[in-house]
Amino acid sequence: AYSLLVMLVLVGLLLSHPSSAMLGGSNPGRIRVHITLALLTLSFTALHIVVLVADRYAGVGWRGAVLPFGAAYRPVAVTLGLFGMWTGLLAGSTAALAGHLPSRWWWPVHKAAASTLALVWVHGVFAGSDSPALLWLYVGSGLLVLGAAVWRYLAPRAVAPSAVGGRR
Repeated sequence: AYSLLVMLVLVGLLLSHPSSAMLGGSNPGRIRVHITLALLTLSFTALHIVVLVADRYAGVGWRGAVLPFGAAYRPVAVTLGLFGMWTGLLAGSTAALAGHLPSRWWWPVHKAAASTLALVWVHGVFAGSDSPALLWLYVGSGLLVLGAAVWRYLAPRAVAPSAVGGRR
């Protein structure tokens, strides 16, 4: 689920990069890849939750899976994962309504989904029993997404030809 979320965020950053206009913009094929990654991320997250709820020794249970600080096992870290899931569901829900809502409503909420990865990253680092073995994955993926975000948000915006030289 975590790796799918990283890929989802990276594709989203690529889709929204100013240079994507040179590649044909956010065409339907690329948006379908983004949607497919979102659905896979949701599915694997649901599987992650069900497995932890079903495991009596995990210390999460249904209460920990739905209520903040409800888990017996590392309640702060599990709660951060829960908040990450909620922000991801909010971002996905608003994106699903994108064709039905004005972009001024859904787009800011969708951009705020960046917090989803941050919350899930911290959740993974501090809640996972396998985190020490996967530390290289968390550090590497975090740096990759951070680099992609810097590349995307510091990229110069394309200027329309009419804005540069007037009418032609």
